[in-house]
Amino acid sequence: MSGGILPPYGEPGGTLGDDGSVLDDFLDGEQAKADHHSAVFHVEGNVLMAQADMACAIRLGPSSVLLRLDLPEDLEVVKRSVEVAMAKVGMTKLDEETKLGPAVAIQRLGLRLSTWDLWGTDIDRAFSELRTAAAGDPWA
Repeated sequence: MSGGILPPYGEPGGTLGDDGSVLDDFLDGEQAKADHHSAVFHVEGNVLMAQADMACAIRLGPSSVLLRLDLPEDLEVVKRSVEVAMAKVGMTKLDEETKLGPAVAIQRLGLRLSTWDLWGTDIDRAFSELRTAAAGDPWA
C-alpha cells in the first residue's frame, strides 16, 4: 500500500456503487450506509479513501472535514470531486494548510508529512472539532 497507511485500511468491501453515493455517505457521516464503494472511493471509519489505499479526507465531526492537499497528481481530479461534493452540502474552505491537520493525520492514519485544508459549514464549530481531534478525540 502507498502512503504508509496501516491496517485496517486497505481493500474496500461491500457492493460496488457510484462515486457520488460514496461521497454523500461520507459527508453525511452515515457509516452504517457506507457498506459500498465505487471504483475510486471507499470509507474507512471517518476517513475517505481513494484508489483503495490513499487517504484523501478525514471527517472531524458532523460539520467539518480535513481535505488532503498533497495527493499525487493523478488524484487531482479526486480532490476536485471531494471539493465539489463538500460545496454541495454547504461546506466552504475555512483554513488553507491548517497547522493542526498533520497532528490529526498522525493520530488517525499514522501519516506523517501531509498537508490538509479545513472545510466546514461553521467556522467556530469546525475549529472546535479540529482542536478536539488534534488533542485525541474519542469520536475518531
